[in-house]
Amino acid sequence: MSTTRIIDAVATYKTAKREELVKAVEDAKDAYDAAWDAYMTSKIALKAYDKENTTEKLYYELLYAVNRIHPNETRHAVALRYIREAETTNNSVGCKEPKKENT
Repeated sequence: MSTTRIIDAVATYKTAKREELVKAVEDAKDAYDAAWDAYMTSKIALKAYDKENTTEKLYYELLYAVNRIHPNETRHAVALRYIREAETTNNSVGCKEPKKENT
C-alpha cells in the first residue's frame, strides 16, 4: 500500500463515521470478490480453450496422417484401425509393454 493511500485512509478514518467505514470495507470486499471471480473464470476458460484447441489440433493431425481412404470407412475409423493393428503386432523392436494398472 502506498504512503498516499495510508494517509488518505487515516484522514478518512478521522473524519468518517463508523458506519461509513464499515460500508466502505463491505463495498471494497464485494469489488474484490467480483474481480477475483472474474479473474478465476477467465483463467479457467483460457485453460479449457487452450486444452480443447490443442486436443483438436492433435486429433486432426492424426486423422489427416491417413493418406488412403478406404471404402465405407471414415478417416477416424481407418486411423483407429491402423493404431489397433500396430498395437497388437509384436514386431515393435525396442518398445516397452504398457504398465498395467493395479486393480
